[in-house]
Amino acid sequence: MKAYFPSRQPLSKDWFTKREAFSIVGAGRIACSHCGYDVFDALHLDHKNGDGWEHRKSQGQGGTGGGMRTYRWVNQHPEQAAEKLQILCANCHQLKTSLGYLPDQPPMTETQITFLASENWEPDYYED
Repeated sequence: MKAYFPSRQPLSKDWFTKREAFSIVGAGRIACSHCGYDVFDALHLDHKNGDGWEHRKSQGQGGTGGGMRTYRWVNQHPEQAAEKLQILCANCHQLKTSLGYLPDQPPMTETQITFLASENWEPDYYED
């Protein structure tokens, strides 16, 4: 598991709650279940059957904004969570949300994933 800002991560109790939830859902492997991307900062929990709004609503406080409430639910109900949820990277999650399904091919090649996950990656904002 990698993080873009590793020095910031361990300072928060919420980070440990989130990491535990992801470990449960991923059966110990914290990476996108579709393409394998493993930068923690870009990973999301996804409701496999698209019923996230209903699930969040059943937890109280409406159907929007799962966040820590969902992570705590995962930690309290690990068997249900492993059946109901999957880990997706931001790209795969957006594709699933936009298309309604995940295409057969991951949105990034293995070379792109390796490049983005490298510790030396920096955006080229200032190239002429």
